[in-house]
Amino acid sequence: MSRTVRAYYELTKPGITLFIGITAAAGFVTALDGFGMATAFVITMTATMLMSGGAATLNQVAERKWDALMRRTATRPIPSGVIPATSARAFGWALGAAGLLLSLLLPWPATLFLVLCHVSYVNLYTPLKRRTPLCTLAGAIPGALPVLAGWTATGAAIDTAAIALTGVLFMWQIPHFLAIGWLARDDYARAGCPMLTVVETSGRATARVSFVYTCATLICAIIVGVTKAAGPLYSVTAMVAGAAYIASAWRLLRLPESRRSARQLFFISLVVLPVLLSALMVDLVLLD
Repeated sequence: MSRTVRAYYELTKPGITLFIGITAAAGFVTALDGFGMATAFVITMTATMLMSGGAATLNQVAERKWDALMRRTATRPIPSGVIPATSARAFGWALGAAGLLLSLLLPWPATLFLVLCHVSYVNLYTPLKRRTPLCTLAGAIPGALPVLAGWTATGAAIDTAAIALTGVLFMWQIPHFLAIGWLARDDYARAGCPMLTVVETSGRATARVSFVYTCATLICAIIVGVTKAAGPLYSVTAMVAGAAYIASAWRLLRLPESRRSARQLFFISLVVLPVLLSALMVDLVLLD
């Protein structure tokens, strides 16, 4: 893979785009109580990831000046000079347009949720990062909406389970991104981003908010299991994963200035969600 091709690939934030695709898949499979409608599934995943990649690219175009000021982002394709901003902008719009056109093959609510996901990331979260600590909450919206896009792509109506699963995705993101914000707070301060971890330097507010949202994540996960009549695999996994997430946030709450505690919360968050969603889908597809 050439350096330029790799740079365009990096513009899509492949890790985040894969995460978005997995959340849409979870919504799709959970709505069906199993796997089916293979064509619709492929269209949903492709449209979701195209629009996610487009939004990620446009986000980096908008933030290129600030990315250049941060160690963790200075090597991204635009601030490093590998990809011109104009080319990246055209690439982002092309990906988004391709995903939108493909999404028109799905039921209209799915298209609507994908559009809302794209718009909320580019036009809400991105500008708010320069203005308010509430940007973390705004950023969790495009991370959660793909669940509803996948859900409604099956033609299913939104019910309690759909809302609860969306809640899992929304709540999980807050401690995850606050942990990143705490570990990279010097970078964010240098770039002038008023993250909670920047404006409240003791770490106590970050720890308190993280703990509350880990608890909320477990509550939403339990509601999903109850409303979908999930089996023991998901139920046990949800309790164990949720408890581990809460315990890591509690550790940060006790030691709010500890980088080690923040790092542990971050790494546990990376495990909790994939394990939780995998258990849910395996339970519904293979064990139902």
